[in-house]
Amino acid sequence: MDYFAALGQLRDKLATISGVNTCAIGLETGLSPDDYPIIRLVPTRFSRIDKERERMELTVYFGVPLTEADQGLTAVYEQLISLESAIKDAIHFGEGYSVMFVDTITDEDRLDHYKLFASRFQVVG
Repeated sequence: MDYFAALGQLRDKLATISGVNTCAIGLETGLSPDDYPIIRLVPTRFSRIDKERERMELTVYFGVPLTEADQGLTAVYEQLISLESAIKDAIHFGEGYSVMFVDTITDEDRLDHYKLFASRFQVVG
């Protein structure tokens, strides 16, 4: 599997999700409120399954600024859960690989200015 090509295809699919301001490979420092809502793709592990198949474990970070919490934190959670669903729908397959959703974790309300979720996927090709 061409990992970088797969990452590029996945990024391009996720960039089309309505309401997403920025979508990129890698979780850079120095993000500003203007970057949000964000999606960031971060590969976490590459491995071989057998002679013909490889696997990339991928974490997709997505978040919104808490300034969007005018209607309360409940509305922020609702927006992020909707975004999680859109992400899963957008990347369930690709050219030469398949994508399996594993799970989603949250920041547990520990960030002061942003609310982030992270969904983990396995990409097999």
